[in-house]
Amino acid sequence: MKQWYKINKISKWVTNILLLNLLWHVFVVLGLGIFGFFPSTGAVFAIVRKWVYEGKSDFNLFKVFKEYYFKDFFKLNKIAFLYYIGILIVLVLGYFLDISKYLFIIIFFIILLIGIPLLASFLYFFPVYAHFDLMKTHNYIAQSFLIGISSPKELFAMLLTFLLIIVLTYLLPGLLFFFNGVLMAFAFIIFSNMSFKKL
Repeated sequence: MKQWYKINKISKWVTNILLLNLLWHVFVVLGLGIFGFFPSTGAVFAIVRKWVYEGKSDFNLFKVFKEYYFKDFFKLNKIAFLYYIGILIVLVLGYFLDISKYLFIIIFFIILLIGIPLLASFLYFFPVYAHFDLMKTHNYIAQSFLIGISSPKELFAMLLTFLLIIVLTYLLPGLLFFFNGVLMAFAFIIFSNMSFKKL
């Protein structure tokens, strides 16, 4: 009987993870990709945090996901716009690395100056969004950056997890397409919580 209970519990978790990952993909597409990514990912992190730290899993997944998705849709897209601008600047500067050999060192330094804080902030952004209720939009970016640079071990672990899941998704697209986003959220929530405990 106990074994059957364990099997049933595992199958329920797998089903929830599959459904959440499916919702993530669907709502990214519904938001035309660029407008759907941040609200959809924010919803995933908020739900994973409920599962991991609040111990809540007995709720209508679709309903709760939809609530999170639309609740901060415009706020998250404002923040997304700032990140997209930052990424675009880095890409444009990267293009000029090949064109101007004389300015290579200066441009490379500027890329590092923008790219490293951008990366640290981005990796911590969704855990910070799910964990804290901050009034102003820019506070999420600032807090994500400050926590990221003050937690190098956790930041490195998150970066490795991110790269590993990207590589595995590329190598095993049929398998990890159903789990990739949620698995990343689980890892990021756990690592970021280690950082939050230091605050």
